[in-house]
Formats: sequence, structure tokens, C-alpha cells
Amino acid sequence: MKLLMSRQEIHSIPDIFPFLEEFRCMSVVSMSTILLFSVQKQLES
Repeated sequence: MKLLMSRQEIHSIPDIFPFLEEFRCMSVVSMSTILLFSVQKQLES
């Protein structure tokens, strides 16, 4: 039973890692976009 569980976890790791990588990229892009917009707004006013 324990062996089965660990095997399932090992199989799920490759599925999770690309998702995390993609999520991190998305969050970085959105953060930088928000920062750019706020700076633009401050410059305009």
C-alpha cells in the first residue's frame, strides 16, 4: 500500500511541475503588467 502511494506521487510530480512553472511565469507577467500600469497612471497624473 505504501509503495503504491509513493508510486502515484512520483507519477503526479511531472504533471504538477510544468503547471507550477507556468503559473509562476503567469504571475510574474501579470505582476509586471500591473506595475507598468500603475507607473503609467502616476506619470499621467
